[in-house]
Amino acid sequence: MRRALFVVPIDRAGGAERVISLLAKELSLAEDWDVEIAVLAGPTPSFFGGRVGTARVSYGVGGGHLGSEWRLLARLRRSRYDLVFSSHIRMNAFLAACHRVGWLRCKRFVTRESTIFAKRYGGLRLMAYRALYSVYGSQDLIIAQTGEMKAALENVTPCRAFDRVSVLGNPIDAVEVASMAEQAIATDFEERTANTPYIVWCGRMVEVKRPLLAIDTLHEIVRTTGKKVVLVMIGSGPLQAEAEGYAASLELSDQVIFAGQLQNPFPIMKGARYGLLTSSHEGFPNVLIEMMACGVKRIVTTPCSGDLDTLAGVVVAESSKESLAKALLEDHDALKTLEGYHAAISKRSVKLYLSYVVQGESPVVKQISEAVPS
Repeated sequence: MRRALFVVPIDRAGGAERVISLLAKELSLAEDWDVEIAVLAGPTPSFFGGRVGTARVSYGVGGGHLGSEWRLLARLRRSRYDLVFSSHIRMNAFLAACHRVGWLRCKRFVTRESTIFAKRYGGLRLMAYRALYSVYGSQDLIIAQTGEMKAALENVTPCRAFDRVSVLGNPIDAVEVASMAEQAIATDFEERTANTPYIVWCGRMVEVKRPLLAIDTLHEIVRTTGKKVVLVMIGSGPLQAEAEGYAASLELSDQVIFAGQLQNPFPIMKGARYGLLTSSHEGFPNVLIEMMACGVKRIVTTPCSGDLDTLAGVVVAESSKESLAKALLEDHDALKTLEGYHAAISKRSVKLYLSYVVQGESPVVKQISEAVPS
């Protein structure tokens, strides 16, 4: 029986956690694999629960904060694994250091990058991240989500890590998304959006996601066209109260629905005529792929990430309310857009991604490498 260990700081909904849940679930379907997700933090309202097939989820204590990775050391030193995978920079660096000195014993060690830290942070925090990157290089594979991310990695990692970096677009289980999208939506939501087209926005209510720009875009549409359009904002965070007040100040309280954090946002996405992403920067916005899988008819994003041109049918517009509003409302070929979605999603299957993680380069995996520019 082969053993796989996926390591995360905390069990919560996020881009890295979604990728890990997909990989763990797919690998657990193989009869010759024993799969475990090790969560450093103690039990919380679980994201992984019910999402990871027969993979086991184990928990530590506390909040999974800096320093908690050392609690893994005893387990690592007494165990051997066939695959170890992580996707958070603290965990990546800790495991890379352990692997280098022989405390982590595994046949294949893979890490994935979650974001481009130099675009998000500066000062002492960026110096700390650079220090973590300095221990990279013992991995068998370092996954960058985009060509831009790969180039950024080569500026902060040691030379020994350069040839370990490959670009691999995030996977999606389109069948699972389609199934989840069929679940019922709350009656009050259906009443508020009945016979009214709506824009879906999904993300944390934090500065980098720019939720106020989404509200500005709605206001621009209403101001210039007089159309009755609703904006549905899925997510929560420290800017939610400000966003609610801002919508009220623009007299849009009746046209902005704050749906909060949802375990399953896909039924709302499926019913949306428009999808909108307003981030200033992202590692790669998984929500765009999810909107595509749900068949959102018109998806517009700011130029927040590299390789957005691989998402056929998605429109990239300038980061202004005027440009975003215009792009959302432009006429387009709906059938051609849906065909583009299908083509892009077919290159991001979980099976292809997992085969690269477990086996490395193969004839099947080359389809991914060719689909994603380096």
